[in-house]
Amino acid sequence: MRKSLRSFRTMRGGSRLLARRFATSHNSRLSKIFVGNFVVAKNFGYPKFSQGANLQNYNMKYSLEHAKKTYRLWGRHPLWYKFACIITFLGQESKLRKLTVEKLELKHGDTVLDLACGTGLNHKFLEGVVGPDGKIIAFDYSNEMLTAAKQRAKENKWNNIIFVQGDAAQLSLDTKVDGVLSTLGISAIPQHKEALKKAVDALKINKIISILDAQLPSGFWSMFNPLIAYVYKHWASWDYTKNMPEDLRQLISDIKMKQYNGGTIYIIHGTKNAP
Repeated sequence: MRKSLRSFRTMRGGSRLLARRFATSHNSRLSKIFVGNFVVAKNFGYPKFSQGANLQNYNMKYSLEHAKKTYRLWGRHPLWYKFACIITFLGQESKLRKLTVEKLELKHGDTVLDLACGTGLNHKFLEGVVGPDGKIIAFDYSNEMLTAAKQRAKENKWNNIIFVQGDAAQLSLDTKVDGVLSTLGISAIPQHKEALKKAVDALKINKIISILDAQLPSGFWSMFNPLIAYVYKHWASWDYTKNMPEDLRQLISDIKMKQYNGGTIYIIHGTKNAP
């Protein structure tokens, strides 16, 4: 027991020393943000993210223009994007995307909206449910992401996908849909509340919206929150401050939520009731 305690103290001291060296040798915003939250930890009782680094000092302004630039890069390099998804999902991507689709309870021949569809990584799971007689409306703001999604559809001979470019906050469809899906998308939309409202409006009565998104880790791993927030903000336009479950609850009172990957990924879904 004493030996384990000594090892624990040694690890803690070594971690702090490493962080200080990181701060000394890397005079950059990123190192200051990371170490500012890391070094102040006492006895591994890590403070909440809001008590650590002052994010207001380096927060960029979320905008459609930033999202456009960010996803232009990912759309032009879909393999990079796929690799980034593997990291984000901690190797559980297929399982979690499939679970999110299953929450929709779609049937053969249904029409589904894939909001912020990206490169079309959800489409194989949707195709497996709605079939060739169904319809997938793939909606995204980035032309480059849609181009990659179109290429994926072409390679797989999916001929029932309609691709639509636009701002989700201004979403307007000609028809109501049997389900709305979004994975790691709505949190990157600047006017996400408007996008959520438009998505729910597009749903038929008694149909389901299912959203997969991410949140910062808690507990031990929260010491990395400044680094995670910085990286995903600038490389995915991800806004960690958005409370998606609560925002969806304002539109659909009865929603269900389950967390995965240590609480860093969650799936929320709810049924649209008659007014």
